Amino acid sequence: FFAVGFETTAPSNALSVVHAQKLGLKNFSLLVSHVLVPPAMEAILDDEFCNIDAFLGAGHVCTIMGTSEYFPLAEKYKIPIVISGFEPADLLQAIYHAVLQLEKGEHKVENSYERLVKDEGNVPAQKVVNEIFEIGTQEWRGIGAIPNSGLVMKEKYKDFDASKKFDIENLEKKEENLCIAGEILKGIKKPVECPHFGKLCNPGNPLGAPMVSSEGACAAFTPSLLVDFAMFFANSILPSKISFSLLLKRFGIEVLTKVSKFSSITAILLLRICFFSSSSASVVEKNKVMLSNISGNFSAKAKET
Repeated sequence: FFAVGFETTAPSNALSVVHAQKLGLKNFSLLVSHVLVPPAMEAILDDEFCNIDAFLGAGHVCTIMGTSEYFPLAEKYKIPIVISGFEPADLLQAIYHAVLQLEKGEHKVENSYERLVKDEGNVPAQKVVNEIFEIGTQEWRGIGAIPNSGLVMKEKYKDFDASKKFDIENLEKKEENLCIAGEILKGIKKPVECPHFGKLCNPGNPLGAPMVSSEGACAAFTPSLLVDFAMFFANSILPSKISFSLLLKRFGIEVLTKVSKFSSITAILLLRICFFSSSSASVVEKNKVMLSNISGNFSAKAKET
């Protein structure tokens, strides 16, 4: 079995090894490719061309590992780190708090996903991970090998380690040299600045990691996903008559009272997502028709492809 993912998926894979050993299974093994978030963040921040202002800490990772690993990074690199969930309201609030830190010149770790993330994380999950795995070097697409950024099977569990059982420890995958994933991940370039974005590289034919899934930065920039996101809000969340300030209150976000370099970015983001908050029903319907037409065009092109 392929054991892949961040700290989030490591506990279940580690637990499978525990059970396999108890059952005395001889035909069970894992090809481990688990990666760790904090070492990757540090590798990105160490790059002299890194252009990242703040980080949103992945809520699912912090649910397992807690928040302690992020404090040294925030202090060392003087950068805000805000733990966030994945619902639209979670993301908006986390971005807003990151922006507030930037405006105030602060750099600290904030947990805006307190309903699931505790400071200590999930201690039993951490224990089973530490029992089965140990820290090792891992390859990252678009960046390369990062020391101490992955998990490898401990020697005492080698009977369940596919890389040793089948002698595939030196398995290598040639990187696609057309992809600028490294520059995207470091904030040096935006997805739309890649000459292959939306052309040779698209969700149906990804050239690199940022376009592989909807979680990737490049995939998130594709018009079809933006349309789907807007339509989701239009059809599922927003009543046709709701003011912008009421929407902010509904999401538990304070109304922006001033506009500056960073807060204006947040305001634009909120306005784009709150596309259908107009009190005019005719405007709402007009916007829905426009997006429906756009979505239909993308669907037609997808079918042709």
